[in-house]
Amino acid sequence: MGRVRQAARTRLDNFHERHKSPEQLIRQLSSEKHLAAVNLRDVADACEGHIADGLVYRSSQFLQVEEIQHLKIESVLDLRVIQRQCKKIAADNLQSTDSDLGQSHSEEQHKSRKHHVRDVRERHHNPVLAGPRAKKCQLCSQTFSNKFHMEGHVYHANLMPMKTKLYVFMAMPTRIQLETLGGAMIGRNPQKIMGPAVTDPAIFGMIPLYSLILDKSKSGVARGLRLFANPKNYPILVHCIHGKDRTGLVIMLLLLLCDVSEADVIADYVRSEYSLKHSREQGDLHLADYLKCDDALKSDAQTMISTIDHINAVYGGPKEYCEAIGLKDSEIVDIRANLMQTPPAADAVARMMDKPKSLPTTLLHSGSVIATAVKDTFTPHVTPEYLGGLGAPGSRPSGVGADGRIPSDSELSGRDSPRDQAATEKNRRSAEWQG
Repeated sequence: MGRVRQAARTRLDNFHERHKSPEQLIRQLSSEKHLAAVNLRDVADACEGHIADGLVYRSSQFLQVEEIQHLKIESVLDLRVIQRQCKKIAADNLQSTDSDLGQSHSEEQHKSRKHHVRDVRERHHNPVLAGPRAKKCQLCSQTFSNKFHMEGHVYHANLMPMKTKLYVFMAMPTRIQLETLGGAMIGRNPQKIMGPAVTDPAIFGMIPLYSLILDKSKSGVARGLRLFANPKNYPILVHCIHGKDRTGLVIMLLLLLCDVSEADVIADYVRSEYSLKHSREQGDLHLADYLKCDDALKSDAQTMISTIDHINAVYGGPKEYCEAIGLKDSEIVDIRANLMQTPPAADAVARMMDKPKSLPTTLLHSGSVIATAVKDTFTPHVTPEYLGGLGAPGSRPSGVGADGRIPSDSELSGRDSPRDQAATEKNRRSAEWQG
């Protein structure tokens, strides 16, 4: 653990040396990726060449029309507290499903609808179960379409539900508790008291807050992460208020799942403070005073180091944490496959073994990365038993040759693959030049 921390500090020292001031950092990021909105950046910037560009963006709640249209955002993951109107629409949809039982149907139809409603209720009241099948928020999706003049799907994952807020409140000093309750009785916004207290490290601080969110808001974290398992949802924009706390936790888990080094994850987290303070100086951070003070905008390295240490110490690591909150191994593999430029061979094999019926299609159409990964892993002896028991004993799965060897891309398609064609053209040009 000591070496991990030392590596993180070394990485951050080099990071600060390259960017002498917050202004220089923001200027460079904006010029490179053309992202000028408040704390908006491509997650791929955290580790060049590791995460695919243009798939996941992180931001504050201040979204600009030009930026969203330029990035062609397909899905938005909103990690803020869910608004009352959104909850009401979701409740109305559930109620309309219940009303279907009152209609006249045959006994078989009635039984089928009864099981369907029970399943909807279970997924509605258990966000972990609701994650894979969660529908977009109709109200926010319509608002998104009207504002940005493009179709978009907005999903909510509340990382600060009432249960977590109560844990935070009970951890506060008695003085803060009494002041909050007294202010609420006279109509004062409790956030104006709790907000500064939470961000003040002398009273509470961000380190215990992050640990509480990870430990007590597992269903919300799981629901948010599952959005990244479906390739149809990309490109995805993740945001909260500042784009550093709740957003920072989700992005941290995604990066660690994709084998990005802890040092790079920490350095990416630190960037948010620079971006937010720069926006504050430019007058672009339109928030209440208690939300744009130095403590509220702070994202120092030690906070993320302690958070990663918490995950490793309590759960055993990021993958184990994701399993503890309800994600399946197949979902974790899908997240990695969707985000990483070159997924490991083991992930490619795991995806095919999880969906054996799609093995021939996967080999034929998923590209050279999957095919090469499988060949490197199993050649020269591939058996049906090793690939998950496909086919009867002594038979072989479709796509595997009689000698147990997986054919190359050109053999599968009957023509040269794009990679082979490029190599042939390169050799031809080289021969012409030499001639």
